[in-house]
Amino acid sequence: MSQSFSTNSNLIRWFRFVGADFWMVALFPFYIGFVISSKTFFSSNLLYGILSICFLTSSTFVLNHILDIELDKQNPRKSFSLLVRNDISLKNSFILFIFLSLFCLLFSLVVNYGFVLCILGLILISLMYNISPFRLKNRPFLDILCHTLSLGILCPIAGWCLSDSSGIFSAFSNFPFLYLISISFYVTALHSPTMAVDFNADINSGATTFATKFGAERTMLFSWLLTTAGASILFISGYLVIEPWSSRIFLLTAWILPLEVLVHYYVLPINEIPTYSTVFRGSIILATVEAFFTLFFLYLYVSEAPLL
Repeated sequence: MSQSFSTNSNLIRWFRFVGADFWMVALFPFYIGFVISSKTFFSSNLLYGILSICFLTSSTFVLNHILDIELDKQNPRKSFSLLVRNDISLKNSFILFIFLSLFCLLFSLVVNYGFVLCILGLILISLMYNISPFRLKNRPFLDILCHTLSLGILCPIAGWCLSDSSGIFSAFSNFPFLYLISISFYVTALHSPTMAVDFNADINSGATTFATKFGAERTMLFSWLLTTAGASILFISGYLVIEPWSSRIFLLTAWILPLEVLVHYYVLPINEIPTYSTVFRGSIILATVEAFFTLFFLYLYVSEAPLL
């Protein structure tokens, strides 16, 4: 019994080390872009896109563990790290990073040229975010901008490219602009509390982030304002029936948008330094409400699409 528990604990730590618990953070905006473009929920190359995004997310997490090893040793939230626990060496971690990156590129090559460019762009952002002399994760505003551009912009565009082989520039010009902006706001709003929860650990280690520069409370306020802005953009564009909205979709889903703003306010308080449990629980609750809205929206969107 104890051996089985130990095996499960080790497996969980491995999954966390490669960021498996964050796969959905990248996959969800990616999948939104795919559905909006294809007007369907599945295609023959969707699996290749999912695998590519998952391997990319994992390679980014492993690289982060490698380069932040000394900082992670001082952060109780990173005690699960295999490097911190000496369960894996730096050399083997780097080999794992290389293999994950190669598999990511391999699966992207199966899709199309536009999708490969999106993946290369995401890899470039990941490297600039983590590696000196850029190390954008330690530059306030730029640290947040990296997540906005990668998860909020390039991931949905990559999803669009999955079903549209006309290229990345065509994807940017055809993707509903206001809808893309709202996605980027939502994604950034969900990421920001993770910086606030690391406020004390980052202060003690000397790390510079948006939260350490402007404060944990202001970071939480910033997160809520982004959710409010994203919901407002969706509501206004839905009311005006701007693509991809229809009057029917607005009538059935618009009520959820103010609910998202209220839920965010109560589960991720804006006037206090959050604890890990607050951010973990609050983010799951908020993400669940937002996922319900998005999936309901996409279901209605696909149901209204003309049959090919």
